Amino acid sequence: MFFSTLTRRLLRRGQFASRDELAAAIDTFVLAYDEHDAKPYRWTYDGSPLKAA
Repeated sequence: MFFSTLTRRLLRRGQFASRDELAAAIDTFVLAYDEHDAKPYRWTYDGSPLKAA
């Protein structure tokens, strides 16, 4: 889910003059995402063995 959010909010329409500018934009996005939007992942797997198909 994080990578789709990164793509939708930053990368899809972003224009970056250099690789360093892109890296800085991603770093800024990650810090802001961690501060405001990140939520703990909720596991749904109960630990029972998986069935073979």
